[in-house]
Amino acid sequence: MAVGTGKVLLPAHCRPKIGDNLLNFPEGCEAVINELLETAPEALASQDVAVLNLLCAPSLAGSEDLNIPKCVKRVDELAAFVKTNTERDLHRQPNNREYGHSEPMWRIAWLITNVKRDFGATYSPTALADLQAGIDAPFSDSRECFIHGLLGDDPKRRWGTCANLPVLVVAVARRLGYPVGLAVTRTHVYARWEGRERFNIEASGPTGMTVHSNDYYSSLRGGMTSQEKKSKFYVRKLTPAEEFATFLSTRVACLRDAARYDETLLWLARALQFAPDNPNWAKGADFMLNLALKHRLWRKHPERKIPAPDAPNQPYFHCGDLLSPQELPLVMTIRAHHFESIGNLEDARREHECACRHNFLGGNEQRDFQHFLHKHHLPRQIRPLMPPKGACPPRRVTLPTCKPHEEATLLCRLADECERSGNFVRACNCLHDLYMFDPSDKGVFQRARAIEERPQFQEQLRALIEQSQRDSQPGFFKGNTFASILKGSNSHVVRSN
Repeated sequence: MAVGTGKVLLPAHCRPKIGDNLLNFPEGCEAVINELLETAPEALASQDVAVLNLLCAPSLAGSEDLNIPKCVKRVDELAAFVKTNTERDLHRQPNNREYGHSEPMWRIAWLITNVKRDFGATYSPTALADLQAGIDAPFSDSRECFIHGLLGDDPKRRWGTCANLPVLVVAVARRLGYPVGLAVTRTHVYARWEGRERFNIEASGPTGMTVHSNDYYSSLRGGMTSQEKKSKFYVRKLTPAEEFATFLSTRVACLRDAARYDETLLWLARALQFAPDNPNWAKGADFMLNLALKHRLWRKHPERKIPAPDAPNQPYFHCGDLLSPQELPLVMTIRAHHFESIGNLEDARREHECACRHNFLGGNEQRDFQHFLHKHHLPRQIRPLMPPKGACPPRRVTLPTCKPHEEATLLCRLADECERSGNFVRACNCLHDLYMFDPSDKGVFQRARAIEERPQFQEQLRALIEQSQRDSQPGFFKGNTFASILKGSNSHVVRSN
């Protein structure tokens, strides 16, 4: 799947929905995952965890026969099977709590029994052998990483690992209305029930369900560092956005082990943005970024010897020579999280600002920047605002001669006048330039997005582009078609004079 990197800028009523039968063909799946990658984190709570997991598998080894609607239907059938068996045998549930039994534990234990014993989902023998030998198994087969490997037609080949077995359990549990979600340690994924009762659910073991304490998971495989404990990311129920980020990082691992380094940038950046509190992903993402850039450098200059990542005298190269404009904000996001992880907040802020400037349409970049400011109690830009310096996208509005510290005020006034008069394209261009001054201004970003949602904005933009094409004025729009504008390609620039 060749997933794009631009924000999908479509009117709300035109945006792809999972229920629009788009999952029946590869292009539809690509449209849906691109939309989900730009979705606000809180909106992911309404999405099916099974679909989110499956959408991260296409194009990976082992996904050649992937049929997402068929997999979702099988999860639905499995949930119906579990529900029937549970309700039929509910009277057998013991009520004596002296033995540690409760109805929630009984229900989830019965669910896992049905999934493993009756449906045949089990731990991969090859992965288990590697685990017992102390070997880190490669992410070479997506069927052992995503739930389609547990939903195949052959019940004797429904193999998985801790990367997908807990996900299938959560997908079935949520269909039954159980308050179950994923939880993680640095090297392990499990499930957790959080309702009136709270307990951990180990679904990857060779038998049925096992309930372990938080202390057990905190000390698993070497325990947690002080930084990991301080982050409070591990050993708790993940949010839906953090679950999605876990699937994205699993895809990165598969791409890495297939030596498809170039394809990791989008997934790395989005995983960091959907789970910014993970204390370990920033380091791994920065390593993968350097690997991807060196791989590109080697392809561009095969005569050069590229040293190992831990070797001294690393090569110098200019990122702009190796990256497309759409990839720049992704790289800046990865760098921002890396600087934050090593305590360099000044450089982290600079990279966050640059990521926002290079993707004016980027809701992920803006949310990520706001989270960074809030987390570290950092102020917004100090007034008066001054024009941005250094590498920055071209300005869209030509202002009359004025002093630099007066430009922001003039742009704000001009945006108000254009919006009142109904010139929405020009108003959005003014907000674009104002955003270049201060990417920390969430209000400017939200106002621009609200204007772009208006049908009048889309109509005016279409008319301007069509007029530009008729007049054959190269440079008026850096984009060839109206479709490319609506798809949110960050290469388009509307110049307003």
